[in-house]
Amino acid sequence: MNVALLLCLPLAALFALPASAVTSPYSYSVDQFSSPERGFTDTFNDGTIGPQWFSQFGTVSEAAGVATFSDPGAPGFLSPFSLESDTSGLNGFFSTLDQGGSFSTISVWLPEVPDPGTSYSMALGSVDGSGNTHQIAVSVTNTLSGVASVLGSDPGLNVDLILQVRDSSFAITSFDVTSQSFSASDVVGSVNLRLQFDDVLNQVRGLYSLDAGNTVNAFDPVAWNFSGGSFALVSSSTVPEPCTAVLFALGIAAFGTSRRSTRWKRREHEGISLPTRSKS
Repeated sequence: MNVALLLCLPLAALFALPASAVTSPYSYSVDQFSSPERGFTDTFNDGTIGPQWFSQFGTVSEAAGVATFSDPGAPGFLSPFSLESDTSGLNGFFSTLDQGGSFSTISVWLPEVPDPGTSYSMALGSVDGSGNTHQIAVSVTNTLSGVASVLGSDPGLNVDLILQVRDSSFAITSFDVTSQSFSASDVVGSVNLRLQFDDVLNQVRGLYSLDAGNTVNAFDPVAWNFSGGSFALVSSSTVPEPCTAVLFALGIAAFGTSRRSTRWKRREHEGISLPTRSKS
């Protein structure tokens, strides 16, 4: 199986399972993507997904100087997590990276705050000699509580740095996410996502800006050592599987009932009269 397909399956914004009617609609647009040191640039100005991209999946269109990723997306795979996702994206051509010099990849997105349960992302992936897929992504997310509880991420509006490794069957064997929260009012210009590879230190650092590059935020660099890789741009919608969502909701309801019961018992003990419902 080719590298591009290997990378499109794990990314899904990284969160890819078969599309479901319960996922949220999404539509996010990127204005420009470039990796200057690798001679890879696309300004999405010719109305056609250009030759820089090896493959596309889900619904991807190019018009008015942007590439837009929207639902319906393509089915994917996120074992062993109990999540469903709808995902659309582009995979760039394979490019030798290690021992080829340091480089950066930059994607410039329209200033959009993701709706609950949706995200847009830029990723770099690589397949090692044992057939394992390694991936690092910077993702602008509005994560549902049920999804955050499964992934170990933070709910709500965050920029996530996501690291994952998949085995040859695409099952996730390692997953780590670091979240930096933001507010909708912070998005006052284009959203710039950047990954910088240091070929001497074999490290990748994720950076982002929510105001067209005027303020740049950074994650700590992470170790990254591989012989080659490919780029991807992705938008997606992610929800817990129905059974997981039901169990989560029941847990919240039980927690609320327990708190109300405890509060009422305390009031009874303190001699405080409890409210009663009047009959209509």
